[in-house]
Amino acid sequence: MIRNNDPSAVLAGVRRITGNPLATSSLLDVTKITQNFKVAYHYSLIACCSMLALALSCAPDSALAWAVYNSTCKTPAASPVHVWYVNPGASYTNSAGVAVGAGDTPDAAHGGVATTTGSHIGHVGTADGSAAHPFNSLAGVFTGGKIVHVDGYGYPLLSTVGYDHYGVNAGFGAGVGVNKLRRDVDWNPVFPKADRINPGDQIILASANYGGVGTGYWGIDTANVDASGKIDFVRIDADGGATPIFTTLSVGGSKGFQFGGITVSSLLGQGAANESSLLYINGNAATPTSNIIFGGTLESYANWAAFNADFAANGAAAVNDSRYARIIGLGGTAKQAYLYDKLRNGLTVTGDDAAGADVNCISITGTHETFVATGVSTYQIGKFLFWVNTVDHFGEDGFDMQHESNINIAWNTFKDPLNLGDGNHPDTFQYGGQVTKAGPFSGIVITRNTEIERTDPNNPLPQQITFYQHTNSDELDGTAITDNRSSTSNCPGIALGNDHNAIVANNTILGNGVTPGWGCPAPKVGEASVSVHNLFYNNVASQFYQPCNTGTVWSHNYMLLARANGVPSRGILAYCNSGTIAYTGSDGTYGGVTVDTRNSATYAFADYDPPATGVNSTGSPNLMPSAHGPLAGAGVRNANVPTININGTAWPAGVPNIGAF
Repeated sequence: MIRNNDPSAVLAGVRRITGNPLATSSLLDVTKITQNFKVAYHYSLIACCSMLALALSCAPDSALAWAVYNSTCKTPAASPVHVWYVNPGASYTNSAGVAVGAGDTPDAAHGGVATTTGSHIGHVGTADGSAAHPFNSLAGVFTGGKIVHVDGYGYPLLSTVGYDHYGVNAGFGAGVGVNKLRRDVDWNPVFPKADRINPGDQIILASANYGGVGTGYWGIDTANVDASGKIDFVRIDADGGATPIFTTLSVGGSKGFQFGGITVSSLLGQGAANESSLLYINGNAATPTSNIIFGGTLESYANWAAFNADFAANGAAAVNDSRYARIIGLGGTAKQAYLYDKLRNGLTVTGDDAAGADVNCISITGTHETFVATGVSTYQIGKFLFWVNTVDHFGEDGFDMQHESNINIAWNTFKDPLNLGDGNHPDTFQYGGQVTKAGPFSGIVITRNTEIERTDPNNPLPQQITFYQHTNSDELDGTAITDNRSSTSNCPGIALGNDHNAIVANNTILGNGVTPGWGCPAPKVGEASVSVHNLFYNNVASQFYQPCNTGTVWSHNYMLLARANGVPSRGILAYCNSGTIAYTGSDGTYGGVTVDTRNSATYAFADYDPPATGVNSTGSPNLMPSAHGPLAGAGVRNANVPTININGTAWPAGVPNIGAF
């Protein structure tokens, strides 16, 4: 079991991760932290926390510029070495008052060559990458003229990009790169060339559609490192007031990239044909990927208006698509079929058989995902942080994990899943998908997240969704699920599978007012019979279930009626009674769970009376425990229990409430 929240301690069954937990005096209210996605420096996030400290006591720290998994992962320097500008369009003045000129191809000193197409054949550009004379192509930065033809660019402007040097004298010998190889890079950390974009530099992007953007090529690392071999980031940021758009972003075999304020927007069938995800990050033993930071927007549509306009214009042309036909064959509507046909996945991060070794230190922060299929999918990676993001209008699962350790998912909001008519049983979080048993895996943290099934009253395709399920046979050790709020009409609320030494504490898992689906009377919390030695403390839900003989500790959990417009829905408690599972819905305390069937909107909470439509918000119903109700100050206090609540504030007098608030 987890014994305490000291990150320097050796915890039984948990692989220790180093970090710097925050003092209680530094805790902030996450609702007071803002991000500005239209400036180059747009993060306002957190300190590095250990896995356990994150689940129990860490809160955002607005003084730090970038959020990463822990101190073994790197962040960009506070100031770039050199700032470069890319503008494919006309001149403009940014929000800081800087005049940015119209873009052109590079001058000869920066790799420019005579153009071969267009109205100015033979033109050698005048761009030097300054604000006054920006480059006109981001593709020229990453692929130049030697990987994919970019007119007017002789080679990639980014010196760490590998390419075939045939016929190129890059200053290191005819036809070879810095390592004296034909297929090579030009980055020499000891003797950096001032006319190239190098590690430590920043690239500022104007508003434009840049098409599909990718890093990594030809099985050569795109490794942004300094002379000592340490990560030295290349930053790619939106200019102040600008909205740069990529159709897709693919990051593979790359180290040390930060993307800020980028919108990745396209439908299936647009952009990279073989990528189903808007943002795809991968790596392997030959070309590992690490220290990647992204913040921005991932979308197939920006809103319902954009979808409806596309559906009206192009829906009839999709009827012969196989994906469209599948949904129609299942009895779905034309709108469901078109969404299923067009939505890309939001984010996919995938490693190889050495789980976490070849893809790690990936950070997604301050990002809005909207109108996507699966929100996030991670497979065999490690040291992954998903922090202060919003995922809404997603058609499959919100976040899928498989065969991996060290995943931190914190301070996010998931809302308004879509029913695409494919018969999917969606989960906000799922660990599973692989049949072959593996593990043990450890360091899975799901903390201070908000899941609200329905906030959009104009959503014509509302879906019923669970909060968390562990569905495959992988052994998980030391999972922490703490301080989460779920307002849903499906079950389970939290379902442990083959879990050992997990802590499930201070979660509020309640019905949202809609009649529960999938055959359950109310969202519920519990574990499978293969689970052993877990801890369930201070949770409030509408239903619980616990098997016998698992060695799990249940204490100070509370079961309340699910309500919809004043109409109660009674759950059933399955509990272990002297080695035998028993069932009850009557008031009393059984196996560490108190059943309370009093039917009042203000008895336990400030106001819990959700509408029959299930349309909730972060403030309504108001799930703060009522001052004199059964939850306020009624939780158990020990080293396994979070010291702060979902809002990042300490418990009054250090005594926990029951639930997340």
